[in-house]
Amino acid sequence: MAIRIDSNGLYLDGRRIPLYSGSVHYWRYSPNTWPTLLERIKELGFEIIQSPVPWGLHESGPGIFDFGEKNPQKGLPQFLDLCTKAGILAILRPGPFVGEDMPFGGFPLRVIRNSAVWALTSTGAPALSTRYATPFPIPSYASEKFLQEVGKFLDALAPVLASRQYPDGPVILCQMNKESAFMGRTQAYDLDYCTESITLFRNFLSEKYGAIENLNTVYATKYSAYSEIAAPKRCEATVQRDIPAYLDWVEYKEYLIRRFYQRLGGMFRDRGISIPLSIDGPSIFSTPMDSIGLQKSLEITLTGMEVDPNSSDYPALARQIRYLTGTSKLPFVSKFGSGNSWFAPRVSSPHEEEFAILSAVMHGMTAVNFHMLAEGDRWVGAPISRDGAFREEFADLFRHLHSFFVKYGVWESKKNCRTLVVLSYELERYHLAASTMNYAYLGLIRIPAVFSEVSLPLGFQIDPARQSIYEEGSWIQEACGFLENAQVEYNLSDSHLELDEMTKYDLVFLPTADFMDLREQEKFLEFADRGGHLVFGPGLPSLDGRMNPGSILKNAIQIPGTQTRGSGKITYLPAFDAAKELITADIPNVVLLDNPDLRLTIRGGSYNLVFLANPTTANQRSMIISSWPLRGVWNAPEETQTGSVTTEIGPHTVQVWEVLK
Repeated sequence: MAIRIDSNGLYLDGRRIPLYSGSVHYWRYSPNTWPTLLERIKELGFEIIQSPVPWGLHESGPGIFDFGEKNPQKGLPQFLDLCTKAGILAILRPGPFVGEDMPFGGFPLRVIRNSAVWALTSTGAPALSTRYATPFPIPSYASEKFLQEVGKFLDALAPVLASRQYPDGPVILCQMNKESAFMGRTQAYDLDYCTESITLFRNFLSEKYGAIENLNTVYATKYSAYSEIAAPKRCEATVQRDIPAYLDWVEYKEYLIRRFYQRLGGMFRDRGISIPLSIDGPSIFSTPMDSIGLQKSLEITLTGMEVDPNSSDYPALARQIRYLTGTSKLPFVSKFGSGNSWFAPRVSSPHEEEFAILSAVMHGMTAVNFHMLAEGDRWVGAPISRDGAFREEFADLFRHLHSFFVKYGVWESKKNCRTLVVLSYELERYHLAASTMNYAYLGLIRIPAVFSEVSLPLGFQIDPARQSIYEEGSWIQEACGFLENAQVEYNLSDSHLELDEMTKYDLVFLPTADFMDLREQEKFLEFADRGGHLVFGPGLPSLDGRMNPGSILKNAIQIPGTQTRGSGKITYLPAFDAAKELITADIPNVVLLDNPDLRLTIRGGSYNLVFLANPTTANQRSMIISSWPLRGVWNAPEETQTGSVTTEIGPHTVQVWEVLK
């Protein structure tokens, strides 16, 4: 392929360019403004734009499509040809779901009115979208009728897109869908109970267990055929041996998403689309969005993440970017808020946007698409107005950011990070399974999570539901807090991470409870054998993933503490009151602070840059301790300073210092 994407970035014919883009929706503007908008975008330093291609906009009737032949504002071919003329590359997002405040999320009304495409709730009702002003039925990822309709849209779009792929045209990447995990309806028993989905669920079980007798052994049941199995609609486990059936239903949702995207990717390829395919994923961790599993698919090159930054919630932003950096082939934020939706309570200031962008960069973001560069019907605070004029206070921010990114080679650098915190897929699945959030109306009226929890007195020594990344006080959250207080930068990933990727880190933290898949246990011990340091807790597994007696970790270490294993070490750590000794002198950043309220990371490349963030609402003063001279390059004094440097930093501000060697 003329285009390649790997962990180092985007390559066109072997030439590396930053995957640095911004959204402009051609169909929201009069065609006579397109040249001006593209010119303004280039002036801000962008060489790549992104635009959705709404199915429902271009379909004027069943099998009838308009790509500018009747309405010039729908002229995607003309817009892409203008991009070529302007020297701008393009990322297209043809859905089939695009969102973007489009009626019915961009689906044609005739399609979503067809009950044959609906995902159903556990009550048998259509599952409705809950994030849009006008709720509409969510299409099922299992529906063959839906895929057939999508195929008709791609049949019409493919000639436009295929002839304008790079190098013959400007299109370099095709993003499939948006909000890829059931439009945010991720609860275990919320959907999908349509007939085709239940059939797929039974096929999934058959593929996993083979003969029905194997499933009966695990479930302690007496089914004579897979066709007898009903999908669970709530968690009714009474003993530990009941749990695998509910975990399988949660795992099936991952399978359903993966299957849908493999099918969708194949449909693009069959129609001559040869450029890389990516997924515009939601900002969730782990199940049902198996980012690592999706990237193993031959048809999917890149899994991005949508991030709607909030400067007052720095911890959430940092956690999202750390997870993206720890799981994605290239840490790509496929939608990073620039401006605000019309229903937002207030518009972010340029200073707030600057803080959010630089915070994401410091924690590992290496590729980004800003949403939006030009204001839309219901989007305000973008750097370019609808008529092509600059909103100078926002435009000036992007000019300065581009100059900074280019001068210091930020997109060619990588975050210095030797520590990883791993989410357990089994424990995250259990967390979803142990929920009563199974009726559609509960999601619609925003029932607090505490009312959707169930108590499962199953005799576990460690409650698995309390070990999720989403649970306050969980071991994994304690691990994150411990590392931050120790000034150790870390990434987040999940237990699907390949061993070879894991061995890029020196120190790995893994939450455990009473049960854990034996192959997973072997993988993490192999990490230690290869020279890493594995820290796990609070539980010491005594059961495998099917609730049978068995443990590899327990055979390796029986009591809390640290033992040598192979070339590395393993530590069983039930609580963090004895964790300080885990941080050896070579683990923290080589540049340190004396203010625990601030956060510091380093990106290394052609330049070594120290990022210092103040996520608080007050001015902060700190001493930066560095054995190398430092020079401020963003929000910091420009003169060179050596030794211990005292700095003052305002609220919600990021400083950047260059390390001079």
